[in-house]
Amino acid sequence: MAKRHYIAGRPIAGGVIAGESQTIPIGKASALLETRTYSAGQAIARLDPSLRAVGRASTQLDTRVTAATGRAVAWIDAATYTRGQSVCGFDTSAGEIIAKAAASTGITARTYTTGQSTADMLTRVIGEIDWSDVAASQSWQTVTRLDGVEVLTTGAIEIEAEESSARVATISVVGPPTAEVDSTLDVDLVVGDHVEPLFRGRVTEPQFDPARRVTTYEATDQIQRRIDSLTREQIEGLTPEATTENGNDDQGWRYLRHRLESWPGSFDTTRDGFFRATRWDGADLMPNAITAAIDRSERLSLVRADQVRNRVKLEARLSWIRLAIREHTNTWVAPYSLCDFLTGRRLGYQVSLPMTETVTDAISSAGWDIESINLQPLMNGDAEFVDCRLRDSSSQRIVIVGEIDAIRQARWTLTKRYSRTLQAALGVTLDVASSVSRFGLRDSTQSVSYRDPADDSSFLRPDAGGETQPLLGTGASPTATSDGFDLSGTDPKGDRFVDQLDGGAAEDIVTDAINRAMTQIASAHRGTTLSVQTLVRPDIERHHRVEMQLPFVTSQGKVSRVRHVLDTEAGSATTDVEIRIFQGGDGQPVSADWSGLGDMGLSNVKTRADDPTPLPDPGTYVGGLDDSPPESEDWHGWIYNANTDTGWWADSSTFDPNPPSNETYSTGFAVRTPPIEMPDQETADVEDNRTIAVHLPEDPLVYA
Repeated sequence: MAKRHYIAGRPIAGGVIAGESQTIPIGKASALLETRTYSAGQAIARLDPSLRAVGRASTQLDTRVTAATGRAVAWIDAATYTRGQSVCGFDTSAGEIIAKAAASTGITARTYTTGQSTADMLTRVIGEIDWSDVAASQSWQTVTRLDGVEVLTTGAIEIEAEESSARVATISVVGPPTAEVDSTLDVDLVVGDHVEPLFRGRVTEPQFDPARRVTTYEATDQIQRRIDSLTREQIEGLTPEATTENGNDDQGWRYLRHRLESWPGSFDTTRDGFFRATRWDGADLMPNAITAAIDRSERLSLVRADQVRNRVKLEARLSWIRLAIREHTNTWVAPYSLCDFLTGRRLGYQVSLPMTETVTDAISSAGWDIESINLQPLMNGDAEFVDCRLRDSSSQRIVIVGEIDAIRQARWTLTKRYSRTLQAALGVTLDVASSVSRFGLRDSTQSVSYRDPADDSSFLRPDAGGETQPLLGTGASPTATSDGFDLSGTDPKGDRFVDQLDGGAAEDIVTDAINRAMTQIASAHRGTTLSVQTLVRPDIERHHRVEMQLPFVTSQGKVSRVRHVLDTEAGSATTDVEIRIFQGGDGQPVSADWSGLGDMGLSNVKTRADDPTPLPDPGTYVGGLDDSPPESEDWHGWIYNANTDTGWWADSSTFDPNPPSNETYSTGFAVRTPPIEMPDQETADVEDNRTIAVHLPEDPLVYA
């Protein structure tokens, strides 16, 4: 009696259990079993002698286990828990274990349940198959299952896998379709006691040929579908050394392919369905070389001239917002004394001085933020009189009635927030010197740009809630502003500034561009391929590096394509293997001598244009006098007219009731602020150019 056991459409451990059994209920149960257990890449035997008889049960087993390469290992799991306690005792005596030979191990296990179970086991261990040995694949068969049900195929079974692509299988089955899209398809290669899984996937396209009565099934390992179900963060975790181009918003499989363009390697699945990322220069070297080709199937294709890229000129342009504050301080000093203000006799006319409110209103209306205001009154204290000296050196006591609000001196500091766009031009030349000397110069140009998305509106239009806040502390070093901007830089014009540039993001932009150029260069230099058809080699995978010692050429390189063709009717089982060979490198791993953006001298950039003449301190301008000049809009300070409504004093003792009538002004206190002129932006504010060396492997290529 032979049985095939399936769990969720798959055979238990990929194996077959065959034998005879006789069970006597509530009495004695005996079973004579021959068990073969297979797993991918490693052989494990799991034995579960769980017997639930009320009486006594005994089991005698003869087990053959295929071991890992060069080493025989037998794992026994005899722990069984039923209604009672399970105890396993092992008495093991191991004979000599020889690879590709046989070894015996005697094991006695006693298990106590409600009754007693005794198992005497004899285990033979057979070493791993050496697929490079021609004799290994002379006797073979295939086991193909659709949705867990074994089917009989006709014609050839084809299984193909290329770098960073899905593994694809095609089978043909006699009769109408028995499975639909998304059904599971499993293909195993069986040689003697060894089972090698070749394909695990799902059907993508069944096609029925009514004339031939044959259904062809195409299936893939679902790598694209599986990647599409992952988030961008999960894909980034699978490709930690890759980078993402600024602004990319791809998802799923497209995002993975985008990431791979910045990393010199491939992303595949193994035959048992696990993801694996493999650098082109970091594949696992197969221990045995391919030394035989079927029917002179060797094909060597050398890299074409139009494929080679050994110099890439990368032009990166960065732009961002610089936030800055210009500071402007003025001092106005009244040219009059208290006596001048009270009598006016020394000057011949009544003097006028600005009041506190007049000055503060003028400063507040200047359009700049107030950093500080310092006002000194004309009279300090509460004096009741003052003695004023006249022109004739006589003195006159003047009684002061009420409070005098006039200003003697005013000093204010204003700040103006502004922004401008800074631009940096970075030129990077990636150069493979060894390739240039061998193939000649093959160059190309690429460009990348980055605009920092920082918004400066909160800086230019702060919401002070009606109150003026100091923007900078008075300590020795700058502190953060009330709006959270750390104005820690000072440009050559003395303006404090902060660049709204994410330095890490900018460096990521350039680094990603360099990675993509470097990967493009590396890909071009592995354009030489060597392919061969040999007897079936299911052990060769895309993450392997294979050496080919063929009659006409010897080389080695990473596997880029594997194709198995198994034709049970013709009795042929072959594998096509293609490797890609690095040529033109200097023998080092793929890398570039790059240390990042570094200091680009941003503090040396003049944030604003030079001021030809700074604004002078404000003065005092009097109209209505004989020598009063025409009024000017450029004046700033105190502007008023001599008070001559009731005459004026020609000297300290002579009063003229008919004063002169000349130029009169618009009275007020004017506060001027300097203009902020932006510099010419026709050229970049910062420019940097450098050349970095790219290193590449050099694979051997020897002609016989």
